[in-house]
Order: sequence, then C-alpha cells, then structure tokens
Amino acid sequence: MGRYKAVVFDLDGTLQDSKIDFQKMTERVREILIREGIPESSLGDRRAVYLIIRGGGGSLLELGVRDDRVQGVLNLMTEAMNETEFEATDSVVPRRNALQTLETLHRNGILLGIATRSHRAYAEKCLAEMGIRRYIRVLLARDDVLFPKPDSRHLFETIALLEVDPGDVLYVGDTTTDLETARAAEVDFVGYKRDEAWGRRLLDAGCGLLVEDLLEVAEMVLRPRE
Repeated sequence: MGRYKAVVFDLDGTLQDSKIDFQKMTERVREILIREGIPESSLGDRRAVYLIIRGGGGSLLELGVRDDRVQGVLNLMTEAMNETEFEATDSVVPRRNALQTLETLHRNGILLGIATRSHRAYAEKCLAEMGIRRYIRVLLARDDVLFPKPDSRHLFETIALLEVDPGDVLYVGDTTTDLETARAAEVDFVGYKRDEAWGRRLLDAGCGLLVEDLLEVAEMVLRPRE
C-alpha cells in the first residue's frame, strides 16, 4: 500500500495553463486603489500589488484605507480579479499528462482535492472544460474560505473535507506560495516545475522535491510503502 491516501493540487500552473492576464489584473486592482486615494508610489510593481491582494484588509489599513471602506474596496478588488480570471477560461488547457495523472490516482482509490486562490466559478468552468471535474472530490477556491493560501487553514479545510489525516496527504503546487502553505500545514509537498523560472524559485526557497511531469506524482503516490 502506498504512503498517501489523498493528493491535493493547486490549479493554475499545476493542473492547467490558463493564460490569465495577470498584468491586466494588476492594473485593474491598481486603478481601484488609486481611486481610493492610495498614492501610486505606494503600489510599486506587479509583485507589490499582489502582496496587497494577498494581505487583504490588513494591507489596506496599512495603506491608509479607512476602516469603514475596507470591505468595499476588497469587494471591488475581488470583482476585478474574478473578471480577469473568467476572461481566460476559453484559453485553458490541461498541463501535460494532468488528465492521465488524475485518472490513474482516482482509479487506484486516491482521494483528490484542489486548493486554489482562483475563484470558484472560474475554477469550476475550467475543470468542466478540461473534463477533470469528475475526478475531484473536494474543491476549495479563494471565495470558499476566509483565509486563502498561503494561510495553512485553506489546505487544512480541504483535507478535512477529504476526511483524511494531514499526514496521509501530498500537496502539489508550482509556486513558492504553495510551498509556504505546505510548510505552514506540515504537509508533504512536491513542487511542479511549470517553467525554468518558477522551478528555480522553488529550489531557492528550499523545495526538496521537484517534478517536471505530473505522472511522476502518480508514481510516487502509488509506490508501495517500504
């Protein structure tokens, strides 16, 4: 019997390539923040805007947004992100061997989940378009949880719905956010090398295991326990 009972995957960049226009997303969020009175000098580059998005209400308060305005600004930011993501659904394609990997794991009784920072409507449509949804037992998107990745609670909630122990789970993702999430949850992690740049970032961040083909994940999970 293999070591794991369940595998949780990230979605974008791991199971699928959807070509979301993150530059457009950043500009839309930036415009919202500027209209709120935040100076452009505080927004920096795309990474800086991403960190504001990731920081949520706390980041907005630090930037001087009034407490009674925070939720409204968060809602506008969410709408901008959702709109940009949904515009990419027609371009979504599964990563190489993603379908074969999920089918193999599912056929062998491995429970499958997805924990994604994308929003649910987008994720559901992408999975349906690719013919993947039938393999996924649990999907938790950013709008399904109060504390999305890299907060470990996002991953813990996914695992709880799979009804397995965290020690019986392997988490697969393509970014340092995924690695950070797995570390915080103390869940085994495998990095998926979607490209050279992100592969290097994962290694530099201390990722101990990196695969270039998702079928390697299936082989690892189904390998008999020594």
